Amino acid sequence: MATYEVQSFEDLHNIFQKYDYMFDIFRGVKDAENHNLVPKIGRPGEHPAYNLLKYEKWILEKFKKESLPYLGNSIPLQYSDWIWLSLAQHHGLPTRLLDWTRNPLVATYFAIEDYPKCDAAIYVLKGEIAQSIEKFEKNPFKITKVCKFIPPQISPRIKAQAGLFTIHPSPEEDFGKIANIDKIIIKTASDDYLARDLRRYLNRYGIHKSSLFPDLDGLASHIRWLGFEHFNATKYWKK
Repeated sequence: MATYEVQSFEDLHNIFQKYDYMFDIFRGVKDAENHNLVPKIGRPGEHPAYNLLKYEKWILEKFKKESLPYLGNSIPLQYSDWIWLSLAQHHGLPTRLLDWTRNPLVATYFAIEDYPKCDAAIYVLKGEIAQSIEKFEKNPFKITKVCKFIPPQISPRIKAQAGLFTIHPSPEEDFGKIANIDKIIIKTASDDYLARDLRRYLNRYGIHKSSLFPDLDGLASHIRWLGFEHFNATKYWKK
């Protein structure tokens, strides 16, 4: 694992040039020190201690049955469990999936969106692991190794965020300790303005809440942020 520290957008840009744009994928986290690469279902407090797999299957089946009224004109009964997992993950249900993106700027946004007081981080998974394993194993609970899962475009958000997943046969295991993953540490703890500056740069490149969440919620959140940015600027108050 290589580790880099960045204190500017230029630092980030230079580091991103090291990675393969076709295969390497990125994950932004708000806490560089205390975040492990563990799927949500495997984190403490997210499952009963005695039977994670049985619990995971139960909540997925419950989601499949009770989500039908919300799915409009789609044909959910034809979905495979791979698609159900990605849909459930997208809406916040704990699963054995981890979210990643092909776009390093998107990962940066999610790392610094809330202006963290600690150092944030971007993890980079290099492209040597298998992809699209759902073509070979129809049951996602029977996979034996971590692999990339490229979901169908079930949501505009997945497309907007250049999203994909890794799926983990042992969801409690910290993927960062077993995989060839680089870590880019964003030094927001020592620079109160770094996260704000990075978010402004990202906005200039079209990476903001409205572009990543292309719906009214995303638009409203983005406009709120723009309002604070504009009206906190001295020139606006002097008029």
